[in-house]
Amino acid sequence: MFRKILLLGFVAAAFSAGCSDGGKPAAPPAEASTPVPQAEPQASTAAEPAATGTSKGLIRSDFTQMTGCNPVVAQISWDVSKLNPPVDNVEIYTGSDANNTLFAAGGNVGTQATGQWTSPGAIFILKDKNTGAELDRLQVQGPDCSK
Repeated sequence: MFRKILLLGFVAAAFSAGCSDGGKPAAPPAEASTPVPQAEPQASTAAEPAATGTSKGLIRSDFTQMTGCNPVVAQISWDVSKLNPPVDNVEIYTGSDANNTLFAAGGNVGTQATGQWTSPGAIFILKDKNTGAELDRLQVQGPDCSK
């Protein structure tokens, strides 16, 4: 009974200490705890959604960090509407600099789905259609699937 009262008193003290500093919670007590064993990460064939995978953020994908090697369908979107000087039309290429293929073309804002071929290492290059200048690039990250 005494332990229950002592524990209840400790909880009440911790709660009131957490509210006494302008509503900011108090730091957890420095009491050592036993770590909970964590399960090993499992390999997955899905990809983790991410907001962006570029340095400039002009081209984005819903999959920029993949956890497995199985290809996925990705949504590639772009927005160059705020660039100065303005860019009205763009082209998105996929592949290496030396060997790339036109993937999509459109106005200054758009979205295009890939087929089920996007895998780690896939590169998407956003270019100004009129000048050919590279505006941004995205490379899908993930495990080395070349093995």
